[in-house]
Amino acid sequence: MFKLCYRFAKTNLPVFKQYPLHPKILEILDTKGIHTATPVQDMLFTCENKVRLLIGPTGTGKTYAYLLPILGKLKQEEEEQNKILTEQNKPRAIVVVSTKELAEQVEDVSQEFTKAMKLSTIALGKGTFKREQTYLENGVDLVVTTLERLQRHRSAQSIYLSRVSHYVVDEIDTLLDASMQDDLKKLAIYFKDKNTTITYSGATYSTKVKNFIDKQYQNEIQILIEKQSHMHLENLTHDFVHCTTLDKSEPFMALYKECQSKFKGSIIIFCNEISSCHFLEFFCKKNAIKTVSLHGDLPKGMRSQNVAEFRSQQCKILITTDLGARGLDFPFVDAIINFDFPKSTSDYLHRAGRAGRAGKKGYIFSLYHNNEQAIIDELRKANEGERPIRIEESAYSKINKEDTPKQKVIKSKSQQQSKPISQKQHYVKGYKPSQKQKKQERTLSKSYFQKVHEKKV
Repeated sequence: MFKLCYRFAKTNLPVFKQYPLHPKILEILDTKGIHTATPVQDMLFTCENKVRLLIGPTGTGKTYAYLLPILGKLKQEEEEQNKILTEQNKPRAIVVVSTKELAEQVEDVSQEFTKAMKLSTIALGKGTFKREQTYLENGVDLVVTTLERLQRHRSAQSIYLSRVSHYVVDEIDTLLDASMQDDLKKLAIYFKDKNTTITYSGATYSTKVKNFIDKQYQNEIQILIEKQSHMHLENLTHDFVHCTTLDKSEPFMALYKECQSKFKGSIIIFCNEISSCHFLEFFCKKNAIKTVSLHGDLPKGMRSQNVAEFRSQQCKILITTDLGARGLDFPFVDAIINFDFPKSTSDYLHRAGRAGRAGKKGYIFSLYHNNEQAIIDELRKANEGERPIRIEESAYSKINKEDTPKQKVIKSKSQQQSKPISQKQHYVKGYKPSQKQKKQERTLSKSYFQKVHEKKV
């Protein structure tokens, strides 16, 4: 095991009253006891360019950075014209995010202000499609949505973008990782020809992000990169635990017990595959550990219910794929456990960013094998040289892209054909599958792992 942690000198930051934010927003912030802007907020509040890219560490207030000026300008337009500007099916601002859970989160943040400002907002994807159509028909000022849901509403002619004056893409690095370049390109071309304020936001400045920005905007965009981006924040401590056997059950239990004794807050456990989540769910249940899960195999309603249960801290342990690593804000999380070591430095930084939100202390524990040493070495070198971590392509698109049920079935079959089953059984020590096993039993489902542990196969 070894530890790494960066140290930075603290600087004096400006207060919100120094910026040209709407008076109602300043009043709400004051009521909430929030007075000081973060560096990423300062960068975006003072940016005058109509097209901009904001890159900053996770948990540093990027949602407030793009959201507060937008809400203020929407309200200011109504006050200047002395009338309500909300129209049927024509929102004035669009925020595109990577997941339904993140859409709900941004909606919750925006509603802290819109209710008092008499503006309307909706997150698409959390309810039925027809109900969303009704809301849009009644008129909404701000729409928060995933790309898939936005395109579906556009095809159904229940949303039009002709009046959008503010277009935001949150988690641009995640969306490009998930192979959504074509949809983002079409929207970029559409809004570039209009007098629209365009904001891209992300936690990592990957090669995909750079190529997309260069190709679509060239010199038209202002790139804002916070100096601590790609760095380990001073409030996070990273522990790496080397596993000498393929079965990680024993070191995981040791880590879990250590976290339970040290921390009062919640824990997020990350896996690389949905099948790994299923195994860990069964293992925790067998050891009387209460958990909830978040991954692509769960129905939409159950995903929302599990996230709500974790957010309310009714259950303090969340098992998830990288679907839970992008943008979600859980300020009560004390520790992260990487049960499966992330496949890229980008995925590692996103996972680590779920702990230590808003400057609080956080701890990241990672189980790893020898074949994952390359990423460990890069993290160590970056720490020792106090330089940014090199960001490579993320593994997000391979596992966590939100597919339709039909696409999931196809993907599952192709995985079975392309990967020998022996490569997938790395959690079960000394286990070798019989050649006579039925094909359907070779899928890594919860029931299959249960049979393994009950020694029925």
